[in-house]
Amino acid sequence: MKPDEALAAFVWACVSSVNRQSAHQSTDVAARSEAPSKNVTLRGNVPKTTKQENEKYPVGPWLLALFVFVVCGSAIFQIIQSIRMA
Repeated sequence: MKPDEALAAFVWACVSSVNRQSAHQSTDVAARSEAPSKNVTLRGNVPKTTKQENEKYPVGPWLLALFVFVVCGSAIFQIIQSIRMA
């Protein structure tokens, strides 16, 4: 392969990859702007957030109870130990 042909093939590969990336990015932009564009017709009745609020706690009740038990128990143990040493 001649050097000019190699250079032309390289340039063609680079240009085609850039075109594929920009086409992919334009579909992403269209998808991201779809939700806000629906709010344009609401005119004042737009919800504050479009995320669904999750009512679950990040920590389960048993793990929370264990944490409170360990913290309170160690505090009580420390108080008893300081009274014995005094």
